[in-house]
Amino acid sequence: MRKIKLPKFSFKNKLKKNTKLAIYSALIVLLMLTITILLIVFNMLTYIFVPIAIGLALLLFVFLSYRKSKKLPLELYEKEFVTLFTYFKVYLNNGYNIYNAIEEINNFASPFLKEKFQTLLSAIDEDKTVKPFIDFAHTFKPIIYEQLMISIYQMVEEGVSDIYLQQFQLIFNKLSEEVYKKDLDKREKRISYITSSPLVGAAMLVVLITIGVITLIGEMISGI
Repeated sequence: MRKIKLPKFSFKNKLKKNTKLAIYSALIVLLMLTITILLIVFNMLTYIFVPIAIGLALLLFVFLSYRKSKKLPLELYEKEFVTLFTYFKVYLNNGYNIYNAIEEINNFASPFLKEKFQTLLSAIDEDKTVKPFIDFAHTFKPIIYEQLMISIYQMVEEGVSDIYLQQFQLIFNKLSEEVYKKDLDKREKRISYITSSPLVGAAMLVVLITIGVITLIGEMISGI
């Protein structure tokens, strides 16, 4: 049997996230200081709480977003699942049985899925029913994962025949499409958010400038 090498599933670098958090925080603080200095220069201390409040709100938003991003979403593991099982059939076609094929893709899994695969393999040794496969499928919410794992169990019981391989492929193709669509929708929302964020910041800046201009005009009129 020919040994197949797969690329390891990669996750975003934690250092990169920390760097982004530091940059965003520094920019917000710099903006706060700049606006505060301008308010002091133009003797507009009455409005000094405005940039401080906005800056603190932005810092809180960045911090909460970062904390949320630290937890790897289930969707990321769904993408990994699809990536790994794309090669599952390749292993079967190269003469591996179900158990060995799962062992092979487990070598390239993330720590989270590696633990799930190891639990599945251990359970298969003890329990020859479909239960270990269904328990593994419950790692993910959609019912299609359970359907896919049942189709794999059928190959354990009946052998890796063309009929069961086709059944597996049909279910897997449907799963891949669902995961791809979910990821595409998420990317579109992210792009929309990134596009709108600068507009929000610009709007806040315009508000501050407008307040400053109105105040200056008021002071000029009062002095006449």
